[in-house]
Amino acid sequence: MEAFRKLYPGEYQARYQRRGVRPDGRACDEVRHTRIVCGVLRGPVGSALVRRGRTAVIASASPRLALAASSESSGNTYQAMDSSSDDTPTSTAAPTILALNVELLPVCGPSHRPGRPSAQAQSLCRRLHSVLSSSALPSELLPTVRILSSAEQDAEQADPACCPPLQWRFCVDVYALEDAGGLFDACLLAAVSALQQLRLPALCLASSSEEAQNAPVLTMPTVHPFALCEPLSLRADRLPASLSFGVLDGQLLADPTHHEDELLSASLHVVLAGDGQLLLTLQPGGESISPVLLATAIKQARQH
Repeated sequence: MEAFRKLYPGEYQARYQRRGVRPDGRACDEVRHTRIVCGVLRGPVGSALVRRGRTAVIASASPRLALAASSESSGNTYQAMDSSSDDTPTSTAAPTILALNVELLPVCGPSHRPGRPSAQAQSLCRRLHSVLSSSALPSELLPTVRILSSAEQDAEQADPACCPPLQWRFCVDVYALEDAGGLFDACLLAAVSALQQLRLPALCLASSSEEAQNAPVLTMPTVHPFALCEPLSLRADRLPASLSFGVLDGQLLADPTHHEDELLSASLHVVLAGDGQLLLTLQPGGESISPVLLATAIKQARQH
């Protein structure tokens, strides 16, 4: 039977679908069992291990301090003064608060090789970054802090040029351990679970500087136990979750496996918020999907 599947994969799949089931015994709208294990790494770093069927993904999230955008920042842009004008602001892209890295390890499967990231890994990273940046992370940037030297702490006023404000950024690393299909769904679930477990290190803050600067002063680095770290505030109703679909012979398949992916004429990711609101739909490639199948996919995604 295994030889027949390898020689005639299309006919092998069609024989099962004509009986209303799939080769792994699932119905066409059934999703594989999903298991999430949080806190697989110790310390204030958020981490999660996700298994959906045989697909396995591990993700870690850690905070970093980086130079902050202008104090007038709002959303994804901030106002900067143009050197050619005294009072005309120009819109400039602000530094992102998310740094995402996705690696498809060679143990994933025979198609993955060590070395530079593959086209599949880069495409997966772009899609995940788009979803996480627009939904999972706080809509407003976190408060900034300033690091002062001992001499500056004794002075009445600190020079902003010498101690520029810093802001928390989030570094998320996603590693695919096994690819048996549904990799985008598992990676997104692992990244969101890791961000939920992330705790910001507690800082020793002195009195605030001038109100115009709007940044508390970090006088000294302090190591706190894990229990004293502050959890990252994420809106539960905006946390994204996705479900992938495939179209094979005009039939919609939920959560396709790796073997089914090779036969699909079109694929689709339906991303929903925690409250069931549709965030976006992504179609990595293939033929266009009819409105009827698209509506059916969204309905099934909400049911799961």
